[in-house]
Amino acid sequence: MVCPASGEFATKQDLEVLKYRIQSLETSKHDLEIKVQSLEAQLKTKEDRTPLIAFRAGFAQDPVPVKFHNGQIIIFDKVYRNDGNSYNEHSGMFHAPVSGLYSFTVQIFPNASGIFFEMVKDGKLITVLLVKGGETGSAQTVMYLKSGQEVWVVDIFGTNDSIRGHELSMFSGFLIRASNNPHITNGGPSVVG
Repeated sequence: MVCPASGEFATKQDLEVLKYRIQSLETSKHDLEIKVQSLEAQLKTKEDRTPLIAFRAGFAQDPVPVKFHNGQIIIFDKVYRNDGNSYNEHSGMFHAPVSGLYSFTVQIFPNASGIFFEMVKDGKLITVLLVKGGETGSAQTVMYLKSGQEVWVVDIFGTNDSIRGHELSMFSGFLIRASNNPHITNGGPSVVG
């Protein structure tokens, strides 16, 4: 047999070496395919263990006939989604069933006058939202929660006014990633506490 690169004849020994290399590459390919299948199975198992935790709540009525008072918990009493049953429509609180990184959004639409809200975690301020009357305001935050910690929205200041209900004013959240590491981030700052 003539070697195309050099124009020389290949010996039987050269052919045996090539045959061995091909068999070795086929074995390596087979081993890699098995590793890929194993990693895919591990990933599926990990995904199956990650709980689905998500909620979205608004108000059953519009407008909401509530006179807000300083520090009152806003109870979003109409639940549109509650995967994991972690939001309580009677208390207005989200209870973290597992430790991890969560995302929360609050959207408020006051009827007439402005209202000042806070999103809190276990009673500590996380973010604020000041909304003018007749306009919609929203705030979103990402934070680490330990299992058992709670998040809710409170009214801090506002005249005796009502807010728009149904899905015009909402509180929602979801688990991004379960983790016992309070410093999980992708390079940005984290809220830990």
